[in-house]
Amino acid sequence: MYDHEALKRRARRAQPNEVCGFILDDGTIIDIPNVAGDPTASFAMDQTVFRDCWRQYGPRYAAIWHTHPTGLAHPSSGDFEAMSLPGMYLPHWDYLIVTQFEVTTWDLKRYQPVDDSYWSGFAV
Repeated sequence: MYDHEALKRRARRAQPNEVCGFILDDGTIIDIPNVAGDPTASFAMDQTVFRDCWRQYGPRYAAIWHTHPTGLAHPSSGDFEAMSLPGMYLPHWDYLIVTQFEVTTWDLKRYQPVDDSYWSGFAV
């Protein structure tokens, strides 16, 4: 369903920075600018672009993705911390971590309670 090759190309092009975004239910990859203080070590989605995309596509989001350009396709301690925040990710989303060579999908339901309170403030 997801274009792993396109995601790996994004990881390679962004070296040494992490990049991030969403994938829609039809496989369309949405890039969201990474505004983290140190984009070589983490990601933070630009909230203005994020909100605009959410308003346009929110119900069609199927996955959230980000890259680990020099690491493993395994959640970092920061990823696990974010996964455990109540309501941060919707339970039907896939969570993809992308390196130059592989894409892994993580089941968010294993790491957090089912809660969509974070998203209730966004008008769709």
